[in-house]
Amino acid sequence: MPAAKPIAVNPFQEGAMSQILPQEPLVSSYKASWQGIHLAHYLQPSWEIPEHYISQHIISISTKIPEILEVIADGKRWQTSSEAQENLIQVYPADRAYQVRWIGNSEFIHCYLDLQCFSNTFSESVDPDRLELMLHFFRPDPVVHQIVLALKTELETSPLNNRFYAESAATFLSAHLLKHYTTRKPVFPEHTEGLSPYKLRRVIDYIQANLAEDLSLETIATEIDMSRYYFCRLFKQSMRITPYQYLIQCRIERAKLLLLQEKLSIADVALAVGFANQSNFTKHFKRLVGLTPKKFSQR
Repeated sequence: MPAAKPIAVNPFQEGAMSQILPQEPLVSSYKASWQGIHLAHYLQPSWEIPEHYISQHIISISTKIPEILEVIADGKRWQTSSEAQENLIQVYPADRAYQVRWIGNSEFIHCYLDLQCFSNTFSESVDPDRLELMLHFFRPDPVVHQIVLALKTELETSPLNNRFYAESAATFLSAHLLKHYTTRKPVFPEHTEGLSPYKLRRVIDYIQANLAEDLSLETIATEIDMSRYYFCRLFKQSMRITPYQYLIQCRIERAKLLLLQEKLSIADVALAVGFANQSNFTKHFKRLVGLTPKKFSQR
């Protein structure tokens, strides 16, 4: 009898992972408007995934390591257990065949990166045809661990209007992977002067004019003919903060003006300046202003 063909899975299609996993994710970004990145948090019983390949890169972190966890790829076998240290990650390059099995409950977060999005993050300095992500299993990496957990937290607390945050996180994650997990280490051109005054003004005007929208980092970078990575890097050199931090500051400043006018409820102000909900708005407002929106409006 001929060997069964590996199962092909595209994790960007909702429900596709049910081909190889018995239970649906606890949290996922399927309903969010993220581009080029998808995240899912799983809790699964003992299971064995047959040979399969995923059409996107997977960055996986284990939040609960089962009694035994085993991966087979490229004719090799990797194994760890519940006694393993924290912050372990796995890097599964796209379109490679894997088999995975575990004994005991397994809780993990998968972050899926679109191939085109990953390579376009650094379009000025990387030839995508020479960009090869390396296979890694059970490797400690607190940077990746922190980025993925932050994405999960953002998705849980603000399931909508967080595309800018997700694309920013995808950019930082891709940059880290490129520097530490690829076969060829690229040399990034040095830039020390930030964005040109013209490009910086275009970006600021665009953000100010669209604060209420679910802004896209990719769209803004494309507007000034840059990759996301270099846009973020040069913007920070110019403004001393990241584009995401600047966006939040602008939203809070606009919210302060609206609160003082006393024409809208706090919930309506939150929506008017681009926050998904009042809770998320209050969190950022108190962090930057030192007061809740209610106390600020009552001064």
